[in-house]
Amino acid sequence: MITEYDDFFCHQTIEPIAHVSQNERSWGERTYITISDPERFAIDVGMSMYPNSDAMEAYAIATVPGKQWSFRASRDLSAGRYPLWAGPSHMEIVTPMKHWKMRADPNESGISYDLEFVSRGAPYMIRQPEVRKNARLIHSDIYVFQPGRVNGTLTLDDKTFELDGVGAHRDRTWGLRAAGEGVLPHGVLAWVAGDFKDYSLVIHIRDRGDGVPQVRDGAIFSENGDISPLVEFDHDLEFDHDSRQFLKGTLRVTDFDGRTYDLEIEPKFRMYLSGAGYVTEPSRRRGRQGNSFWQERWDLTDPEQVAKVEGLNDNISVIRCNGEEGTGVIETSLGVHHRYQVAPANIV
Repeated sequence: MITEYDDFFCHQTIEPIAHVSQNERSWGERTYITISDPERFAIDVGMSMYPNSDAMEAYAIATVPGKQWSFRASRDLSAGRYPLWAGPSHMEIVTPMKHWKMRADPNESGISYDLEFVSRGAPYMIRQPEVRKNARLIHSDIYVFQPGRVNGTLTLDDKTFELDGVGAHRDRTWGLRAAGEGVLPHGVLAWVAGDFKDYSLVIHIRDRGDGVPQVRDGAIFSENGDISPLVEFDHDLEFDHDSRQFLKGTLRVTDFDGRTYDLEIEPKFRMYLSGAGYVTEPSRRRGRQGNSFWQERWDLTDPEQVAKVEGLNDNISVIRCNGEEGTGVIETSLGVHHRYQVAPANIV
């Protein structure tokens, strides 16, 4: 199968680019941009291509205190793999690794936007460890993280927000995740993306249920373009037992140059990624939507509604680091864990 991508000088194998390395259905190319303003709103915008499922999917989830909007859209690949679009959602790579544009035309979800992401640092790659079950490869991918700032407009129903340099982070990922992306059965995930005046940071922590680290990685992105990898990590997180939700936390990380960063994280409100298909249940997970468009609004003041959608969450937060106040998110998912013990998950 020859596609428009094959006209670019970027081949790495003696195969057309349409052919990926495994036949696993979940093999995907993904990007999402998380944009957070703890005083006003948060929005995550994502686009994914699943070559083994003949699908392009897009999502947007947005929240203000007490309410969340979500939409997901999909199409087959007969219309091509570029431009990047599905339903009302469009993404454009203006300058690779530097400048992206994102647009969602007005639609029944109530979410529409015209935004642009401009990087404030070079990308940083984290390789995830392979996971096999009964000898079958079920998880293997690469994460590329990059901080930036976003300008433009976001409309949620009848309210429009102006964005002028709002802090954001981009995740560019490819690989396979056959097990889904919902609640961890065991262990803890804490992904922190923080923005400060002169630097940004990304911290990626994933521990087993017994506390043994699986992934400890991240970096400090200086405004002058330097990137210093993180080499030491410690975390002390607090979760509400019954609701399972993240309440507050502290982290201490040390970079390659020996500098220590002490973080205090105070969540202001939450965004539930189950609205974007980050679930384990096969018929609802990303890459298997099967519908051209889905949308829903959630009342986050309703405990029963929250219990249904609780899982992998972005906690929109004020982050204090070495006394300086910044903004960002801490993404959390918690399974059975020897240290952080909460009620059983309502796994979706």
